[in-house]
Amino acid sequence: MAGNPRDKYCIVGVGETEYSRASGRTTRAMGAEAIRNAMNDAGLTPGDIDGMLSYHGGDSTPATSIQYDLGIRPNFYMDCSGGGSSTEALVGLAIGAIEAGMCDTVAIFRSMNGYSNIRIGGTGARASAPIGGMDLMKRPYGLISAVVAHTVIPSFRDLTPFAIVLVELDEQRGQPDEHDGLRITGNLMDANFDMEKEENVGIGKRVEACFLPVEDGFKLLQWRLIDEPAQGFTWAHQVPEA
Repeated sequence: MAGNPRDKYCIVGVGETEYSRASGRTTRAMGAEAIRNAMNDAGLTPGDIDGMLSYHGGDSTPATSIQYDLGIRPNFYMDCSGGGSSTEALVGLAIGAIEAGMCDTVAIFRSMNGYSNIRIGGTGARASAPIGGMDLMKRPYGLISAVVAHTVIPSFRDLTPFAIVLVELDEQRGQPDEHDGLRITGNLMDANFDMEKEENVGIGKRVEACFLPVEDGFKLLQWRLIDEPAQGFTWAHQVPEA
């Protein structure tokens, strides 16, 4: 393919901050530190950086703030919002900007206080954080994350109702503490890989991993009920009579 950028670009430096809970720092300070560490890792100076990209979900600091802290004067910048693999997509956007001749070296960052500040789908203080824009129309209806929002897409209509479950792994329970173990989302399915009946869904029920065949060489992790006593807090949705 003409103009194929393969083998033309590379990541030359990586910078991180300490990973912590309740950092006590602003996203601006952490973003600046991460970019500074990346520049040091690559042997670059602020004058070598002429492009900046950031990813956020209303929970970070824009590139225009951090550029001043580091003395960077970009010819191109963009603050992107999205979800899922949006952070990885910024690498592609950086390549496109360089291909278009807008810049030569791009700094990409993601900075957030996911525990002590805003996080999509967060609870407590995080859930009560001020909102604006489209969230004013979505959050009152419970549309606070991609997992929830995707259920109203027309292509899912024939599959409803279906359960999206949050599963706590036995091996990770209580680590690092009772509130923050490793949890994985997925659909709850029956033995035939059909969506489990609504009346069988409940908190505390035991499940096992199963793998839904999607296409040759690819399977999707899902969950299936098993015949073991429920554990911990239990709750079941009462299905209204037709």
